[in-house]
Amino acid sequence: MCKTNLPMEIILEVTNRCNEACVMCHFHGKGAKKIRSLGDMDPRLWQKVLKEIDGCGQEIHLITHGAGEPLIYPHLLDLVEQASKIDNVKVGFMTNVMALKPDVSKKLLEAGIDFMAFSVDGVEKEPHARYRRGSDLDLIESNLAELIRLKNETGRANPALSFNMVGLPEIIHQEKDYVERWFPHASSIMISKYRPVGSRRLFGELPKPAPCPLIARQMVVTWDGRVAICCEDIHCEAVMGDLNKQSIAEIWNGDAFQEVRDLHGKKGPGSYAFCSECDTWAAQHVQNEEVLANGIIRRETPAQFIYSRQ
Repeated sequence: MCKTNLPMEIILEVTNRCNEACVMCHFHGKGAKKIRSLGDMDPRLWQKVLKEIDGCGQEIHLITHGAGEPLIYPHLLDLVEQASKIDNVKVGFMTNVMALKPDVSKKLLEAGIDFMAFSVDGVEKEPHARYRRGSDLDLIESNLAELIRLKNETGRANPALSFNMVGLPEIIHQEKDYVERWFPHASSIMISKYRPVGSRRLFGELPKPAPCPLIARQMVVTWDGRVAICCEDIHCEAVMGDLNKQSIAEIWNGDAFQEVRDLHGKKGPGSYAFCSECDTWAAQHVQNEEVLANGIIRRETPAQFIYSRQ
């Protein structure tokens, strides 16, 4: 049994290709930088990850998405099925739902997926299609209805379902209808505050700067095996290591990550070059909280509005 210090959360970017071209996407959107090639992860890479984290002595959340759409990755079902057999691993991903066909939903449920998040922007078809180019809200809602039906029919507790809407100026008024539409099926709903393409800045009055929690819990592995500093490093500009040549433990406990953690702890998150234009360290700071009807809690942070149950 492995006994070592590993990240609590490992993001495997199984592909950075996508079947949509969302206007507000920081990777595929209009005006986004194009500095990384497109590709799919070699299965040998995620198999290496599974081997290292199997029985490591801590629970690990394995998240199989990145700058692309995981459901178009040809080996996704195999990955989920193998990961779900590891007792200390919880596996899942975020999807735009376009490729979540009924047979795929059935196979994911059978494979034992633990959680799924859905990126769906609002409840109105026309603005959804305009902002999420290549999408079809009718198809998305049909795919979701079938997944929910199959889950309920089998009586499964998992996967836990969550929904995310980007609060674009033109659709933010749909927030109430969006929550009413999906909350009966969700463990949580997030209304993310819109950030212009390329921006890592958040909103409102931020707390006193503190070390970013991401560098203490999260490892991001791009499709080609490089390890980025965090999920905000969508173009992999701050490389912490290469999983083709190193183990997870070597990278996570290595000099590159330790330098970042030391700077954050001694001088604050703005002291590291990549982090100097980023407010994600404050993303979970609760600015306001209210209890709504039926025991729903609505929390506001600098990054989003979060709906959950008491």
